[in-house]
Amino acid sequence: MLLYILLINLRLDQSPPDHLPVELQSALAPLYNAFQQLLSAFQNYGGISQWDPEIWSQLSPDQTLFPQFPNRFYPIASEAIGLGAPINLHSNAGVINCRNANATDTTKPAHGYVTAAIANGVRGEVILGHGLVIATGAFAIGQNTG
Repeated sequence: MLLYILLINLRLDQSPPDHLPVELQSALAPLYNAFQQLLSAFQNYGGISQWDPEIWSQLSPDQTLFPQFPNRFYPIASEAIGLGAPINLHSNAGVINCRNANATDTTKPAHGYVTAAIANGVRGEVILGHGLVIATGAFAIGQNTG
């Protein structure tokens, strides 16, 4: 089965724009709230969509590991990581970070791969343990330590 990542983005902020008249803002606020709750339910309970990249830095780990798709995760990169690269999860002062995996020894085993290039110090999306790698570079064959 192929897994396609579906990004649902209605391009709505958390609340109506400030430049609208107050009466219109108060009339639209319940609609904005309803859309946000529906998107949250799709993401939390269905796991069918990734979170909007603009809010990745605000997510807690429990918001990124979906009950129906527990393999999507948004850690901070501790070094630059290329598109589709295998990654290793590690603790950086008690915070889960990701870095490039290294198959030449057992110090950085691969735990997953990135869905887009990630700059050092930036949060990015990681698929853990399974999925479809759509862009690959050169891989070095190593020993499975897991």
